[in-house]
Amino acid sequence: MSEGSDRPDSTSSAVTDAVLAHALRMREDVLPARVAAAAGMLVLDAIGVGIAGSTTPESSALLGAARRWGAGEEAGVWGVGARLPAVHAALVNAHQMHCLEFDAIHEPAVVHPMTVVFPVLAAWVQRGASHGVRLSGRDFVKAVAVGVDIAGGLGDVTTSPLQFFRPATAGGLASIAALAVAARAEPAVVTGAFGVAYGGISGTMQPHQEGAQVLALQVGFNARAALSSWDLALAGFRGPRRVLEGDFGYFRLIEASGRPDLLAASLGAQWEAERTSIKPFPSGRATHGVLDAVLTLQERHGFAVGDVAAVQALVPPMVDTLVGRAVSDDLSPGEARLCLRYLVAYALREHGVELGAYAESALRDPALLDLARRVVIARDDNPDPNAFDPQTVRLRLHSGEEYEITLACSLGSPGRPLTAAQLEGKFRANLAVAGRSDDADRLLDLASGVLELDDVSVLIGAM
Repeated sequence: MSEGSDRPDSTSSAVTDAVLAHALRMREDVLPARVAAAAGMLVLDAIGVGIAGSTTPESSALLGAARRWGAGEEAGVWGVGARLPAVHAALVNAHQMHCLEFDAIHEPAVVHPMTVVFPVLAAWVQRGASHGVRLSGRDFVKAVAVGVDIAGGLGDVTTSPLQFFRPATAGGLASIAALAVAARAEPAVVTGAFGVAYGGISGTMQPHQEGAQVLALQVGFNARAALSSWDLALAGFRGPRRVLEGDFGYFRLIEASGRPDLLAASLGAQWEAERTSIKPFPSGRATHGVLDAVLTLQERHGFAVGDVAAVQALVPPMVDTLVGRAVSDDLSPGEARLCLRYLVAYALREHGVELGAYAESALRDPALLDLARRVVIARDDNPDPNAFDPQTVRLRLHSGEEYEITLACSLGSPGRPLTAAQLEGKFRANLAVAGRSDDADRLLDLASGVLELDDVSVLIGAM
């Protein structure tokens, strides 16, 4: 690639090679302690979110369909005790991780970096355990960190707005890098699997725009494709070599433009697990800046929801595109999770947003919908097509008082991380939603001590 160009050199495989070399190198290298700690927190969060995701009607329907796709008990479905062939378990669990919009997100990348990587690794671990293969918790966390590195890194160096659903596409390729660390396969297998996985990439932004159920399925499709691609590479299949740079490669076809040379230069020097946010609210991350702002104003000034006359949010263009949708009388849960106007009204009434926000009684509440329609969303002049922040809220009360606040980053981001108590509270609340409160202490102990586990399948099985 020429200096400063957003178009990769389509005759080279240098960046693809660098990505895979990073994964292969990390099979032997020691993960820095601070990175291991950050990745360990992402594992803890993923466990709670993935189990809570088993409670949706869509998850039940998906499990019913997956049970008809073939017999096998290689890996478990989180929260429900069912077992499936590993590729199908990866799909179902990935869907469960994203269907509540509660999964961790790398904001600069606009990627949920755990949502494909973690289910793929978990299914691979459980399948291997049935054949006597063991992976330590420390090596599992290292594989997670490398997967997050690639998923976050691919999005971080993209210079164009989303058109394909980046958590799914970047996550699928990143899962191969994670498996390369966990499985310690030969380089030819890793290269082959990366190319085969590129052939299986799928998922566009259309379901996000419409709030369609298939949005969370798209991460599942890529989880299934990643594990299948690994198996196909082991069977001898090989894919293209210039996955990232080719004329029809990732940064020409899936992303309109990017600087993959910057990704190659950052690997091993910048760790994306440390740059990933853990969500405090079960809604699209693009809603969190405004939600954080209105809740901060409410706490600071003590007004009630009935005191609020109007709310104006000034947000980057991507935020408006993702969550600036209109309020309707028949909002579905999927639409509501991505409807900033509705969520502002709910947050002001309940002093926060939790999974009860998507109950039918809330979605059809005339008073909530009336306030939601008084929320105005305007675009600022932020030139970054992938920016979440800063976000500004101006709030006016019926009394005439006005308040304004600008937040440079949202709660849960590396700049304002959740406290240990908040992380544990989220974890326990997610298990309670799934009826697993009795298991919370054991799972919390296992997840908190994941780096010391001789066999990580003990933790995965307990899910």
